[in-house]
Amino acid sequence: MGGEVFLNDKRVGHLEEQQQLGGDSATQYPAKMLLSILTKFMTDEGRRRHVSRFFDDKQIRIFDKQLNEKYNCPMTSSCGRVLDAASVLLGFCEKREYDGSPAIELENNSAEAYEIEPAIKKDVLLTSLLFRYLILNMNKDKKRLAGTVQKYIVDGLYRICVDHAKGLPIVFTGGCAVNEKMRKFLAEKGVLFNSEISCGDQGIAWGQVVYFSRNSNAIGR
Repeated sequence: MGGEVFLNDKRVGHLEEQQQLGGDSATQYPAKMLLSILTKFMTDEGRRRHVSRFFDDKQIRIFDKQLNEKYNCPMTSSCGRVLDAASVLLGFCEKREYDGSPAIELENNSAEAYEIEPAIKKDVLLTSLLFRYLILNMNKDKKRLAGTVQKYIVDGLYRICVDHAKGLPIVFTGGCAVNEKMRKFLAEKGVLFNSEISCGDQGIAWGQVVYFSRNSNAIGR
């Protein structure tokens, strides 16, 4: 699902789960992901103000029906989808032009983050509260808000990791690990990164082979 913290092969924390409106189409049109997140804490009128430049009233009514009925709206804790939604909210993109482009535009338009405390509940980092903060501060510097999004996520995930690591090394990997803003924050805290194996999807097959090799004897029994 993404945006997860693992201790060995046990999932011990993650980003707040959000409905991914329209399934994979929300990766192409991140305003769908934004609409889904805003549904958690905004009125209909408030949400429309922020997505009306992407969808007309008829489309929004259809999307609301989808969300209410949970039709083709799988739950996701993906960090990428959160970055995408923030990028479109702050005006850095309208749709995905190439793989990862909304998140890349967010990173490219980032400045020094505002200081906000990550909201964590039972090892879940609450991204709805992050978007509430953005909505309430849309009059502020958009580039600093972009930096705030990334810092909020890595700071929150790092705190969850520390609670479970008990002195063990912490490793940051996955598609969002190519984000230099996030990497810099974590590197300063001693977090480790991939060096020879891709941290993106290309490294998944290698990891699967290693996991199987390590556990094959137990599986065989």
